[in-house]
Order: sequence, then structure tokens, then C-alpha cells
Amino acid sequence: MLRVASSQSDMARTETDPGPRLSVVVPTFDICTDAAAFVKGIVSALERVAEPAEIILVGGTGTRDRVAGARAAVGEDVPLVALETSVAPGEEEALKLALGRARGELILTLPGWRAPTSETLSALFAGLDGHDFVTGSTLTPEQAEASSWRRRLFHWSVGKLFGARFSDLFCRIRLGHREVFDETAVLGVRQHFIPAVADWRGFDVVETVLPSQGQATGYHRPISLTGHFRAMVDLLMLYVVLKFLHRPLRFFSAIGAPLVLIGGAITTYLVIARALQLTSLVDRPLLTFGVLFIVLGVQIIAIGLIGEIIVYTSNRRAKTYEVKEVLTAGKPAPDGTEG
Repeated sequence: MLRVASSQSDMARTETDPGPRLSVVVPTFDICTDAAAFVKGIVSALERVAEPAEIILVGGTGTRDRVAGARAAVGEDVPLVALETSVAPGEEEALKLALGRARGELILTLPGWRAPTSETLSALFAGLDGHDFVTGSTLTPEQAEASSWRRRLFHWSVGKLFGARFSDLFCRIRLGHREVFDETAVLGVRQHFIPAVADWRGFDVVETVLPSQGQATGYHRPISLTGHFRAMVDLLMLYVVLKFLHRPLRFFSAIGAPLVLIGGAITTYLVIARALQLTSLVDRPLLTFGVLFIVLGVQIIAIGLIGEIIVYTSNRRAKTYEVKEVLTAGKPAPDGTEG
């Protein structure tokens, strides 16, 4: 478990202190090599685009000292919040931790390896107009098509499983309403999948191409082959959890039922052949495989039934959807007056 030390003790939202409209979250502050220059870049970009905001920087041991040095460089008026953990947190843990302390109605997430430019943030805020969540992309559609096969395979898989098309899910520059992050980040999913999960949950998600400002937005953190493999495994896991969490029997039946059918077909063929005295069942490996398929398929389906029982008894009141808007038809009052 992470032990957290915060540089501010009054982070809770209250009625008398509704907090700033925008919270900037940097869950990868440990990666930042020059804290003062990084924070200066964020403050400079925000001054031209958005209203004053709190900037939450999350990292491991030494984060408070680094933030204190950055505060001395940018001034005391900048609302910096340092969240220091006893061990370096993962990106998912850091984001959940920051969201628990953030007070803004809008959440802006930034990577710790590059500060954005004002043009980048302008494009991001313009893309949010009329939508719930906007994710940045450092690649144009043409560049995405010409990217590596591993990147294209990953995004193609996301589109097939979740029905949402994105060009650059590895970009960490994102802006959205707080409820979107509360619904997605609480799952503890990898940061690549937040836009896809938000779209899956019914939020209005768009992707906007960020203007290229040298290496400010065009920088890509190197992603190894093993990193892509882990991302694909996590993608399959996330798809199974989101789609079959409340209906586990459907998932296990999709695996077990074909095995039972194959095993049943094999044993039925052998039984009929033996009844017609066309073959002998002695030393027939095929019979063993047929019975094995039936037993294995029944066991897998039984696991799904146990999962259904667990879900029914422990998670019956869990909501699988949110009501966004209630529409009622305008009916005149019985006396003819307007209601």
C-alpha cells in the first residue's frame, strides 16, 4: 500500500470552497527531468488559454522537494499541489490518487516528459466544446496509417473490441469533465484505454490532432515490443471484464459449449459406429478425447454458473449505466392550462 504525503491539507471540496474549475494532473512527474522548467511551461501555456488552475504533481520520494524548487521558480501564486508517495506509483495509481484530491470540474492530464504549449491546450479546449472528453493525438490520420505495424495493430484491435476508432491512444494529453475520469480511472485501467472505456460507458469522446510545436507535442516515449505485448494482454483482459463482468456465464459458455458439442459429436459417432458393429471402442484414443472435451466443457460452464451466483449475491445493486437525461412529452394539464 502507498503511504501518501500531501503538501496541502485542505484539499476536500466544500460548499463554501467549490474549488477551481480546472485541475491539471501530472501522474508521471517522476519522469520529469527539469521540474522548474516543466512547471514554468505548464503555467505559461495555461495563462493564455484557461483560467487559473491547481496543478497536481504526483511522484515518489523527493516529489515535494522538487515541487518546492519549482514553486520558487514560478512564484507562490501558482497553486501547486505535491502528492508524494513512499514508493514511485504506477501511472494508474497516481491518476487515481490525484483524482481523489482534485477539486476541478474539468480535469487536464499531462505527461511528465513534455510540457504543452498554448497552441496545444487551445486545440484541446476547442475540441472539448460540446463533448464530454477529448483526447489528443500527436499523429495525423496519414501519419497514423504510416506508423509501425505494432501501433496499427493495437489501434485496430481497440476499434474491433470497443467500436471506437483512435489514432494515438498513447498520447497522454487529455481533457474532460470530472465524471468521465471518475467513471473510467476508478477501474485502474492503463492510461491507453481511458478514451476507449469512456466511449464504451456512453460518454461523448472525440480525438483532436494537436498542433506540432517541434518536440513539445510530437515527442513519443519509446514503447518496446514487450510493452506492446502487455498492452494487448491488458486490452483483452479489459474487454472481458467490461463485457462479461455482470454476465460471466456468457463468456464461459462461449468457451465450454463448443467443447461439449465437439466431444458429444465424437462420442455419438463412435457409439453409433459401435452399435452398427462398424468399429471397436477398444484402444480408441478418439473416444478418450471425446469424453475429455465433454468433461472439460461442462467444468468451464460450471465455472460460469458459479460466477453468476457470485455476481447475483454480491453485486446485484451495482449500476451498469447512468441516466444522462430524462425526456418527457409535454402533455396539457386536464383543465387546459399549461403545466
